Amino acid sequence: MNANRIAAILAGVLYFLGLIAGMLSVVPVIDLPDYLVQISAHVGQVTSGAFFQFLMMAAYVGMAITLYPILQKHNESLALGYVGFRPAHLRLHEFSTSPARGGLCRLAACQRGQSICSHLQDC
Repeated sequence: MNANRIAAILAGVLYFLGLIAGMLSVVPVIDLPDYLVQISAHVGQVTSGAFFQFLMMAAYVGMAITLYPILQKHNESLALGYVGFRPAHLRLHEFSTSPARGGLCRLAACQRGQSICSHLQDC
């Protein structure tokens, strides 16, 4: 087989691995109002969600690294940008899905008097 074909197949496998791992990383416990109490009661769910989140990140970064030689032939600066921004994108994704961000958003909404904080005791 051609080396580019092998790299493309590997990138496709990593893409689907990342997609499946992303679906398995969903932990509905962290969306509850009392998520800190619920997290301590569902440690296994949270641990498996974190594992699949890291697996997803590794698969997507591996996909970018695998595609680099193919993309480099067309435009080296864009290929390098893709490889460089993929980990940055995943860091932003990790921040957006973390429970701490949800708590900060709820606190900000609570201070503005919005209805999102109706489940909080302190409002």
